[in-house]
Amino acid sequence: MQSIDREITRLELLVDDLLDTLRDRAAVPSEPVNVAAVVGRVADRMRATSRGMHVDVVGDSPVVLGHGPSIERAATAALHNAATHGGGGQIDVRVVTDTPWVRIDVVDDPGFGTEALNHATERFWRADSARSRGAVVSLILPSS
Repeated sequence: MQSIDREITRLELLVDDLLDTLRDRAAVPSEPVNVAAVVGRVADRMRATSRGMHVDVVGDSPVVLGHGPSIERAATAALHNAATHGGGGQIDVRVVTDTPWVRIDVVDDPGFGTEALNHATERFWRADSARSRGAVVSLILPSS
């Protein structure tokens, strides 16, 4: 029964991810989004739910035209990945304006290896358990 329950939970999460993918591809309204505020909310949730995890957000406070929930979902995925597969201590998040782009850098230790960086933003892709040190995952958004 426990095995069936775990499998049902896993399948429910998979269906939710697939639905999110479909929603992301649908036409979404473009609105002004304060990137630092979105990342700050995600970091606050991460700090509240991860014991011993230190998440620091520094940098600019740019506003982009985009879909706030999608940006928040991407930032949540990147931070969750850093918390789950990183060293478990410090995650640094930098919001950088580099016109015409805004970049959200998520830096954890040990970080992604070269192969994993090539697939870091792909849904459902998983790297092997061996990870190198010192890599950065960036989410890049067009600045408004």
